[in-house]
Amino acid sequence: MSSMMIVRGFALVLAGAWLAGTPIATSAKPPASTPGSEPYQTTVYGTFGSGGSPYGGPFFGPDPIPANRRLVIEFVSASITVPTGSDPLLTLHSLVGGRSSPFILPLTYIGPAANGDEYRVTMMVRLYVDGNGVNGPEVECLKSVSGPGSSCTVDISGYLIEK
Repeated sequence: MSSMMIVRGFALVLAGAWLAGTPIATSAKPPASTPGSEPYQTTVYGTFGSGGSPYGGPFFGPDPIPANRRLVIEFVSASITVPTGSDPLLTLHSLVGGRSSPFILPLTYIGPAANGDEYRVTMMVRLYVDGNGVNGPEVECLKSVSGPGSSCTVDISGYLIEK
């Protein structure tokens, strides 16, 4: 059995457990070979619809990344609810040396929700975010149809290292 088959099997088990509502540990522990690292976990909430941003926009994590540190994101779990018929887009931004790169998270349709349709994603990643001492990680939640009742929740875990 190849290592790729084992990785795929593990990913399918995680995805199946998450879709079934089984709790999954999301805390990432820093590698033992990274001295001075510390765990980091935050949840980004976004509510959008009518008003100033009918199609969505950027939301920042409530836990600032210290200016002298870099966040290594290892795990992301997210859900987004949009009006029925709308196409959602969820991106997580990597920021290193002043350059931002959006990482599009592949969403899976779950089914109808109270205010429209629900989509989710759970995946391991390797993204870096330089701290500025003010903001947490940036998430962008978007939809293709204007209207009220949209929201996104993104759980992010990883660890902090020196820049």
